[in-house]
Order: sequence, then structure tokens, then C-alpha cells
Amino acid sequence: MNRKLLQNLSIIVLLIVAGFLTFLILGKSKSDTTIDIRKFSGGIESVDGDIITMQGIYDGPIGTTPENLSINQSFSFKVDLETSFDRLEIILPTWESLTGTGSTSGTFYFRDLPQTEGEGSLEDIKESLSKGSISAEVDFPSSIYNTKNPVASSIFYTILVQSPPL
Repeated sequence: MNRKLLQNLSIIVLLIVAGFLTFLILGKSKSDTTIDIRKFSGGIESVDGDIITMQGIYDGPIGTTPENLSINQSFSFKVDLETSFDRLEIILPTWESLTGTGSTSGTFYFRDLPQTEGEGSLEDIKESLSKGSISAEVDFPSSIYNTKNPVASSIFYTILVQSPPL
């Protein structure tokens, strides 16, 4: 009787272990396919040919981006002839212009600064990297989760340029 009980317990333990392993394997592959991230936001670090490298975060609807993708990280992607570019240039005030009248604490709102909005290009991004910092929001036609150098569908970038001294 002890032998039969031991056999039954061994079979039950094996079934539990097999079920747990199956859950881990199938559960992992299922969760990988349900992650649908189509946006990356951050600062542009470099441009090499048609590949742009950024430092930023994967951007998805609240609660859909895994925690390990919500941290600041490097990401590279390609652009092609179908990629659309939109730019916004904001002229930052000089410190002298902020404090010269004595009526300000040195703070400002971006909405109040001179801005130029228009069509952008990859060449403009390359040239503007030396002028100031560039932040961007990049959209993709399909999920970029676990992809290498996906092709962007659109890029909206903002260039912050220091105004010349007074």
C-alpha cells in the first residue's frame, strides 16, 4: 500500500511540475506577442547614415509598457523615403534677457518663447545636432518590441536653440 501511495504521489508531483513548466513556457511566449509598443520618445544622440540612435523610453498606453521598458535606454531605428519629418524649433532666452529687467526669477514657459514649426528632414536633424539638444517622438507602423532597427513612419522633433547673447 505504501508503494502504491508513493507512485500516486510521484505522478501527481510530476503532473504539477509539467503543468508549471508548460505555463512558464507558453505564458512567456504569449506575453511577448501581446506587447504592442509603437512609439519611442527621448533625445537624439547620433545619426549614422539612415540610422538614428536615441536615449529615451518606449512609449505606450498606460499600463501596457512592461516596467523593464519604462526605463531610460538606448534605441536605434531606420528612416526611409516614406518616413515623415515634422520639426519645432524653440529659441531659448539668454540669462541676461531673463534677469536684465530685474522683474523675473529666471523662469519661463516654452509656450511663450519664439517658435518655428514646419517640415523637417534627416539632413536637418544631422545639421541641428551641433546647434542644440533635440528631443523626438517617433512612431512606427508595427510593434517595435524585440526588434532591431525598425523603420519609423513619422518623427516629430523639437530643437532647443540658445539665442545669441545680447
